[in-house]
Amino acid sequence: MNFLKAVSGIIKTNGLAAPVQPKYTVTKEHSDYEERHYEPMVWVSSTIRTTVKKNPAAEGFMKCLRYLEGNNDQKKTLYMTIPVIINIELLGPSTDPETEIIFTTSFFLNESLFEDGKIPQPTEEDVYIQEIPAMDIFVRRFGGFARGQAWVEENDKLMASLEEADKECLEEKPQTYSVGYDPPFKLMNRRNECWIVKKSQHVENTAAGLEPVTD
Repeated sequence: MNFLKAVSGIIKTNGLAAPVQPKYTVTKEHSDYEERHYEPMVWVSSTIRTTVKKNPAAEGFMKCLRYLEGNNDQKKTLYMTIPVIINIELLGPSTDPETEIIFTTSFFLNESLFEDGKIPQPTEEDVYIQEIPAMDIFVRRFGGFARGQAWVEENDKLMASLEEADKECLEEKPQTYSVGYDPPFKLMNRRNECWIVKKSQHVENTAAGLEPVTD
């Protein structure tokens, strides 16, 4: 399936003026980042365990996209929402191409569209539903077409600001997310964000049967 066609097809047929996104309140603004409180959320996620030398981004995205297109136990087509979030957990040095990574891609789900509150369950391997309680997140926003190094640089800037102002609110190894709001064919006014989860609010990214890389 063509990637651009798949995404644009869902966005154009959802019948909404703008894609739905999680509900949040900005609790504090800083010069280069803000603090947000998010209400409880439901996400469909795909977690892939692989190595640094491989790039599972497209695979994880397409697994979640197929869930929206009907790869669920209700065979229900769901609306594309925003944002798409990615969490990467390194299990060794990033400079070693053989280092294992746990790569999680997640799409926000609009619960108001589910009949009787029943969330369609994924039928594809390594895809699962995450019900996340209310949480607090540090957010840095930036524009343009974000690539791998851009995410690293922007996340480093957010970390530097937090270590100076709010270090006590961080885990020793903070959980970070790369967050995208726009389809690839949007050229102007793009919205990207780096998220860092506040201390003691770690989100567990797991999939049944997730095994260490052996090849």
